[in-house]
Amino acid sequence: MNPVKYREEFCDLLVEHMKMGKSYDSFPSRIYDHCKMYVGLTTMYDWEKKYPEWKNAKAIAVSKALDFYETRASVKVSGQTVKGIDAKLIDSYVLMGMLKTRFYKIYGDKQRIEHDIDEETKEQLKLCYKLGPLDGK
Repeated sequence: MNPVKYREEFCDLLVEHMKMGKSYDSFPSRIYDHCKMYVGLTTMYDWEKKYPEWKNAKAIAVSKALDFYETRASVKVSGQTVKGIDAKLIDSYVLMGMLKTRFYKIYGDKQRIEHDIDEETKEQLKLCYKLGPLDGK
């Protein structure tokens, strides 16, 4: 299989692909449909470093994908049909699942991480940093 050479037209294809809610990771299938050649994700990540217009297209495409899902969320909340999108046809659980996984920095569950430190380690830290008690006493 011949490697796909970067084409500037891929930038517009990427934006069109992702504005329909599709992912960056599924874009190789769109390239294949477009020019019957396969490109891997690693190649696309390399393009981000090598071609500023590709990196910019990805940023635009990601925001378009987010807009796709947020538009549906706002339609669902309103309970109406907006821009041809019927709120009754939107599954809230699927929609939230997509937002939480695809856009986890915005919609993911925030978790508080606690560390269990044994007493010996606490004493070593106090000595090292000349701190007071670490357990609040």
